[in-house]
Amino acid sequence: AVRRFLAEGAAPPGGRLPSPAPAGRGGTPRIPAALRSRWKAGAPVAGSWYPLQLEAVDSDELDDADRLAAVARVAARRYGILSRDILERECPAASWGSLFGALRRMELAGELASGQFFLGLDGPQFMSREGLALFADGAALSGIWALNACDPAAFPAGGLPRLRGTRLAWRDGTLAGVSLRTMKDAEFRIGPDDPDLPALARALFDARPGVRDSRLRATVRTVNGQRAADSPYAPALRGLGFEPDRGSLTRW
Repeated sequence: AVRRFLAEGAAPPGGRLPSPAPAGRGGTPRIPAALRSRWKAGAPVAGSWYPLQLEAVDSDELDDADRLAAVARVAARRYGILSRDILERECPAASWGSLFGALRRMELAGELASGQFFLGLDGPQFMSREGLALFADGAALSGIWALNACDPAAFPAGGLPRLRGTRLAWRDGTLAGVSLRTMKDAEFRIGPDDPDLPALARALFDARPGVRDSRLRATVRTVNGQRAADSPYAPALRGLGFEPDRGSLTRW
């Protein structure tokens, strides 16, 4: 009874509750005694209760277009660049199919730029004018950096899955190293004699997202498909504190 009156936005006559009918097996649950006692002396909230009638608001195509454009702006600020691969895991309201028309309209309005900015992303790519200015500047394309594969800024590369235990490292804008299964397997795409190998290994193995101590225990079992302790990349990992351990390299 309480649920019915609350749903209708009105109090029962006289502010009193009728005695609830007992609930049978699988029926409506009984009203708690504490709730019934609050109504014995009248309505717990003073005032006149009456149903609130709201007029239905109809939306037209312009309203839908404005809503999709607002969602596209949020996605552009979040990712910096939008493509089918970037939006593949978004909810239906922010999916590629839902936003593509809005992205094209925003491109024609001069709000977004379209082109092929990154290799490995299928289909059209859209970038905000502010993002395009940073992209054209190219300041962030030099040096070595690493990101977790689940980070929105880590663009899909080489078909690698977006898993929490995968970490990607770039050198001058090119994917140069990968650690899989929370550092258990590593893949370097530069030679073992490359002078940047120590810095690249440090970017991959000296960062643990969400962990205050970035040098907690870790075990690398394979490097480029070879036992880690026997790999030509082992000296670079030993420089980070890893020690041979039954064919693996472990940092205690």
